[in-house]
Amino acid sequence: MTYKAKIRIPKEQYAFIEVEVKGSVNEIKALYAEFMKEDIGLEPKEWNANLDNYLVNGQVISSDAHERMSVQQIKMIHELDKSNSRINNNNK
Repeated sequence: MTYKAKIRIPKEQYAFIEVEVKGSVNEIKALYAEFMKEDIGLEPKEWNANLDNYLVNGQVISSDAHERMSVQQIKMIHELDKSNSRINNNNK
């Protein structure tokens, strides 16, 4: 049996790529896994260095590193930004 499915691949906080695929359930699952595998992000060593620099020195992550970050890494930075804003607003 052939099915149709839409796969949404997250790319940024509010952005995604949508792909329509056809195939068996197993083929669609394999395609989904393949699409999601691409979102690897920064390697752990580079991610840790950028995160540590951001947390300790308050330095913004470079645009090059930001482009290569995974959706999860970007979400973490956004949550840290929101937390810092709340902390700074409470200290006023």
